Amino acid sequence: MQAQQFNFRNWSLEQGLPQSQVNDILQDHKGQLWLATLGGLSRFDGSTFHTYTKRDGMSSNSISCLLLDSRQRIWIGTTDKGLMLLTGNNFYAYDLEAGLPPGGVYSIAEDNQGTIWAATDSGVYYLAKNAFMQHTELPPIRYNDVLFTATNELWAGSNSQGVYSITSKGTTNYTSANSSLPYNSVNVLNQSPDGTIWIGTANGAATFRQNKLEHFELPAGITSPNIRDFTTDNYGHQWLSLNLNGVLKYDGKEFQHLTRFSGLRTDRVNCITTDREGNIWIGTTGHGLMQYRNPWFVHFFDMGQVKEPVISALAQDTKGRVWLGTDDGYAAYMEGGILNWLQTDIWPKGTTLHSMWVAHENDVWVCTSKGLYRLGPGKVTHYSTAQGLPSAEVFQAMLMRNGDLLLATAAGLAVLPPNQQFIKPLHKPQLTGNVYALHRDSQGRIWVGAEKGVFRYENNALAAAKGLGEAGFREIRTIAEDEWGTLYFGGFNYGIMAWHDKWRAPKVYNSRNGLPNEGIKSLFVDNTNHLWVGTSRGVLKVQLDQLLTRGRISIRSYANQEGFRGLEVSNKGITQTPDGTVWFATAKGLTMYLPDMDRRNQVYPNTILTNIMLFLKPTDWASMGYATDSTTELPVNLRLPHHQNHLTFDFHGISLTCPRPCALPLPPQRT
Repeated sequence: MQAQQFNFRNWSLEQGLPQSQVNDILQDHKGQLWLATLGGLSRFDGSTFHTYTKRDGMSSNSISCLLLDSRQRIWIGTTDKGLMLLTGNNFYAYDLEAGLPPGGVYSIAEDNQGTIWAATDSGVYYLAKNAFMQHTELPPIRYNDVLFTATNELWAGSNSQGVYSITSKGTTNYTSANSSLPYNSVNVLNQSPDGTIWIGTANGAATFRQNKLEHFELPAGITSPNIRDFTTDNYGHQWLSLNLNGVLKYDGKEFQHLTRFSGLRTDRVNCITTDREGNIWIGTTGHGLMQYRNPWFVHFFDMGQVKEPVISALAQDTKGRVWLGTDDGYAAYMEGGILNWLQTDIWPKGTTLHSMWVAHENDVWVCTSKGLYRLGPGKVTHYSTAQGLPSAEVFQAMLMRNGDLLLATAAGLAVLPPNQQFIKPLHKPQLTGNVYALHRDSQGRIWVGAEKGVFRYENNALAAAKGLGEAGFREIRTIAEDEWGTLYFGGFNYGIMAWHDKWRAPKVYNSRNGLPNEGIKSLFVDNTNHLWVGTSRGVLKVQLDQLLTRGRISIRSYANQEGFRGLEVSNKGITQTPDGTVWFATAKGLTMYLPDMDRRNQVYPNTILTNIMLFLKPTDWASMGYATDSTTELPVNLRLPHHQNHLTFDFHGISLTCPRPCALPLPPQRT
């Protein structure tokens, strides 16, 4: 499989994380993330870290695990000083004096009665009133994880003696000797929404469902699978983090293995969780925190022998295979996820491939900056200006019904008759300038997109398209048509012009009526009747029913923030394969869009107060004698006399999916 790049973001020391090893991640009721590191406890709102250490009253900076209990309190396990509870402004320590054994706490859980449980070096303990008591039904050994199921059954994963299950029927110990457990050192326990209990060990995984423990077979090629954590995403897929092998995603049928080659900064993964917006968060060793988002875009940036190529040509054949060409002469087709590279010494080094027409796999026409090439079995035919081309720059080729091959060149339109070696120019170059695009519509008419506007080719002659010249629309790089017969012309730095035979005049969409980018390079109507617009700064997805019935532009924009990392789309650089995947030729390689994975964030940002001011002036509430919250430095239970009655508030909304555009401060509100 060709190396696929997914959308990851990374935060480490440079962005404010106190230490580069993240051991656990949780999300609180406000939408903030809390991170367990060896440099303290860090709170993250999507853009800024706020870290708590021993200076703030913590007993240790070495944090191992976290729990948000049913009362929205945060419990903090340490590697060396027991347990802490964060309530409001204060940290309360639970250590030897509270009944815990010396050393660390490796996991924290809460049962359905609200009791807190802790996994330690010498047993599992539970909090009774203000002291911890050892659970006597479990042996006093080290436990790495403790879990309460939806039915309040206790599971405990030990470091050396397998996993224990305590139910109303008694205690059961599953080991590698008496069950399908792959290894006796259990790292993590997790229950997925369907009720399955997932068991991760230092050498593989197991599942428990319908009272049966079974070995969970991992894909071949993963050696020493040290499973450290599980999570279930919003699509129902199961994710497994592997200590030295990156991350696995399992959709119930197939695995997807995400490693450094897929965009991860490191394969050393400690923990993984899903936030309420559907983003996957990954805690690593050495590279801090990572976020996996926008799974509907997958990128091919590293193509083996070609590094981050500019894909300048995109096509598909009758088998649905994608063909591509680059701006420096490389060409390939993709089959079964593998790129098959064509011979590259066919044309001069550095030749730009503008487009490809695949008549069939043994007959490929390539339009280039050095003329037209026909690739056949063991034979290459080259057409240049010596064969009558009006320009060596050929942008597109189209087969006519009479067998002629119509050619769009930098010096106008030309035609290659069947079984002929010489090309015939059809007009003077001054008529059109560069001819970029050719399109046969549903009625069989030929439309021509050129530097000087839109033209029609009929009866072996070229003429300006009637009714379309008045719009002053030029630089037509691309043409598309929807299922209703509406034509769309993309003009670079002009926007989009739409035309239907029933209309009196064309409709132009540009920056004046809501089009965010006028640098149109590619248009494509997909099988759900959306118009994809490839621009010089990303991709737009237009709802055509809204556009045509209401005259309203309803656009979803995809740029780097939304996961489209190709940045600029090439001319005529969009196609769709029979499986529904939409492909983009971009300035950074090949990108595919998976429509079934595209779900918009339905979670509204949580509103957080960031400042309270008295009489529109910065106010130091602590110096005025008011108690303040240590996390926000805002007053707690504020009560003011009647003459101090002018308050203003600053606040923002936390969105972990798009923190920068969504977490903008709103105007101050006055009371």
